[in-house]
Amino acid sequence: MDRSLLTGGGRARSFTSTAVLCAATLVVLLPVLIATARAMGSGWLPVGDNGFMYIRTKDVFSSDPPLLFMSSLGCEIEDPCNHPGPLLFYVLALPTEVLGRSGLAVGAAILNSVCIVGIALLARRLGGTVAGL
Repeated sequence: MDRSLLTGGGRARSFTSTAVLCAATLVVLLPVLIATARAMGSGWLPVGDNGFMYIRTKDVFSSDPPLLFMSSLGCEIEDPCNHPGPLLFYVLALPTEVLGRSGLAVGAAILNSVCIVGIALLARRLGGTVAGL
């Protein structure tokens, strides 16, 4: 079987489509990277929900790790409920432990960037280069 049929018409076309997809993905990543750089450069402090996230990510390596996520405002006051689990605390714990309070912003940027790249690759895989864009 001719492999050029599977790869979309040859090496040059595949390289061009990959370069265009990478450039488009970088454009989508720019707001995430700029916001993170601004947060770190301006001495961002986690307040409100971000402050609670910071406290709970610091608790991951303590003797009292989080077992539930933050409580939800979508529930009745008499019947409180929580989100499914504390996985986000555990994902953000290492950057927060290493970088302090700015680690929360860096960890969120890394997580968002991985998701953006994953979506672009999955869209390209399922629908071709045009879908990946």
